[in-house]
Amino acid sequence: MTAIFLQRIIRPFGFSASAEIMPYVVAIDLTGTDTTVSYAVKAKVRVIDAWALATVDNGSGTVTLKDNDGNAITNALTFASSSTIARATSIDVTDWTEIKGNNLQATKNNVADKGWLFVVVVPMNA
Repeated sequence: MTAIFLQRIIRPFGFSASAEIMPYVVAIDLTGTDTTVSYAVKAKVRVIDAWALATVDNGSGTVTLKDNDGNAITNALTFASSSTIARATSIDVTDWTEIKGNNLQATKNNVADKGWLFVVVVPMNA
């Protein structure tokens, strides 16, 4: 499993352009047969968006983002076709989501051994 750290300045809706907020994107490679992929986060963060691009084994599949304690951070990103992109719809951007144990976990169900999960996070000290 591979996780890639991509950093860039993102101006998400609702954030002032003058604010010194440095959101970054964590790209988690879902390749492989493991059902759970982990990515270590070095600070407390707030998840403000999540997207996944995945290939479904058959029928439909899901990817869920969780913290180290197994608490769901996002709803299940559902894939209904063979290869598609899905966006999380239940992220509460008004509240900080502390990543327990500084570890993001992507749990996939009925998703083939390829795909990516993209998570946009903001450090809690921003």
